[in-house]
Amino acid sequence: MYVLEATLLNVSLAVFTRIAQCTSPLRINTSAINEYNEKIHNFYYLRLAFGILVLSNSVLIAEDWTIRGVALYAVYFIPVVAWFEIFYASRFKTAFVIGLFSACFAMVNALVFKPHPFLWVYAILFSSFITYISAYFEYCVVKN
Repeated sequence: MYVLEATLLNVSLAVFTRIAQCTSPLRINTSAINEYNEKIHNFYYLRLAFGILVLSNSVLIAEDWTIRGVALYAVYFIPVVAWFEIFYASRFKTAFVIGLFSACFAMVNALVFKPHPFLWVYAILFSSFITYISAYFEYCVVKN
């Protein structure tokens, strides 16, 4: 099993994506989203869910440690990491589209990854959640 290598791949993809967005890999700027009436006071749970996603995806990608598997996984994971910067910059329509793409692509990956398609359930749920929260902030929350 390649769980350690898969974890390093997750961290490398996350750092690469954040640097490609010209942002700090370790810090998320929440000032733009704090202008809305609906405040997410504690980002701890969203960060915890993302940490669990990274750990579960490490097991997931270790099951299919091939070029094809890593490439399909990268196409799913890079937009999920990019979603955070886009969402916190209050670009909710773009964040919604990215969440929708990630959820659909995770479902396709569940069909393509043969060893254990059930392992993609958490990735599908996380992508569905980021789609929901993007739509909620776009259509239901009023800016101050």
